[in-house]
Formats: sequence, structure tokens, C-alpha cells
Amino acid sequence: MFRMRSNLFLSTVITTLSALAIGLLSLSYISYYSAEKTAKDNIPDDFSIPYSENTSKAVGTVL
Repeated sequence: MFRMRSNLFLSTVITTLSALAIGLLSLSYISYYSAEKTAKDNIPDDFSIPYSENTSKAVGTVL
């Protein structure tokens, strides 16, 4: 009887840990690709120069 109860407990722990691991992997996958999509939506080019007075002065002196 003790051995059956021990095996049942161990299988419950393994099942719970596996479910948590799969859930966390799924959430990390979703957040990784969501962050990439957000970055591409906000800044579609390879780089961007935000407009400000300092930027326009710097660009004017270079050109």
C-alpha cells in the first residue's frame, strides 16, 4: 500500500512540474515574438532618428 501511494505522489509531482514547464515555455515563446512584432511595428527601419532641436542642429552641421 505504501509503495502505491508513493508512486501516485511521485507521478502527481512529475505531472505538475511538466505542466508548469510547458506553460512557462509557451508564455516565453509568446512574449518573445510579441516583443519582436511590437519592435517592428514601432521602428520598421534598421535605425531611426527622433526629431528634436538638437537633432536638426546636428544634421545641419554634418550636411
